[in-house]
Amino acid sequence: MFLHNNFSLPSHCGLQKLKVHSKRVMFAICSGNIQNQRKVVPVSKDKKVVGVGMAGLDFIAKVATFPEPDQKLRTLDSSIQGGGNAANTLTCLRRLGIEVILVTKIGDDISGQSILEEFEREGMDTSFIIRQEETQSAFTYVIVDVSTSTRTCIHTPSKAELTSEEVNVSCLNGASLLHLDGRHPSAALKIAQHARDKGIPIVLDVERRREGLENLLCLADYIITNAEFPSEYFGQLNRLNGLEKLLDAYPARWVISTLGKEGCVMMSRLDSDREEKTANLSHFPIMAVKTTFPLPTPCRECLPKYRLIDCPCWPVERVVDTTGAGDAFIGGIIYAILHHFDQEHMLYFASRVAAEKLSALGARKGLVYIDHLESWIATNVKERNT
Repeated sequence: MFLHNNFSLPSHCGLQKLKVHSKRVMFAICSGNIQNQRKVVPVSKDKKVVGVGMAGLDFIAKVATFPEPDQKLRTLDSSIQGGGNAANTLTCLRRLGIEVILVTKIGDDISGQSILEEFEREGMDTSFIIRQEETQSAFTYVIVDVSTSTRTCIHTPSKAELTSEEVNVSCLNGASLLHLDGRHPSAALKIAQHARDKGIPIVLDVERRREGLENLLCLADYIITNAEFPSEYFGQLNRLNGLEKLLDAYPARWVISTLGKEGCVMMSRLDSDREEKTANLSHFPIMAVKTTFPLPTPCRECLPKYRLIDCPCWPVERVVDTTGAGDAFIGGIIYAILHHFDQEHMLYFASRVAAEKLSALGARKGLVYIDHLESWIATNVKERNT
């Protein structure tokens, strides 16, 4: 247990055993501790993103250093916020002015109610979220270590699995894009197949091998992975060879790997982004490096197949917490896809969105609102005329 002043971070299992009046008290604590300062951003009338994936609750403890075995220590700060890859990314998009619909299943417990209420405060469409009776929602204990600028996640998944029989594909009506995080595989596959039939582009967030992942990779137009997945999935020692294998094996237009403090790398098909004269980018605080892959050689059989962009992280003065930075990055990428940014500006924008998140504890508190970025977009971002 981590103590912060007179507030103890509650045990989730303990919540289930409290009497009704105690539940109300604890629910008030949870709801109050989940960030209250919210504003609902007007939505773009012609852009809507549907997301299928996990939604949960994060119990976050910020400590000076990671505890030793059998050690007790106080937190420097604590927070209770919504979590889950797809849920975080859609929250990011909602704050960027995009209409979003989350398709998922959660429990009928106190955490599930908190999850729903947070979405509603953000102005998100929750009409396709199913609540399963007598089921615990997913939750994660997150320990943020100040001394190493790292975070450790202890995740307890929910048994509330969304099935293909439960989903309603009408969620795709008017959708501009479908986002998947690999959870609820049978439901995700059904919706993805309908999206493909309707010509709706699909973004797939991949962290590791999951049930049904192969089917989703075959349908994805855009793939975003962590640093480890490309090499681990194919048994390649070289990250770039892993990215190459992904594009060789699946029809995606491009694949991006996020690399933490090293930034990100993007590999795309040579015809996936028109070569245009790009505006002077020397005023940006970061500069991407563009080349082709495989690297040019005198051998005709080794002609480049793919375009490669290596983009550093957007600089930040102080990193408070990296939790959810990848989800925010994906939110920035999806926003850029919807607004037809060229690939280089897409990476810059997503890096900027992720950098904003780093300034606050938890996955959502630091997510930026579009009004803080509109002038920057107008000044710095070049859109393709497509």
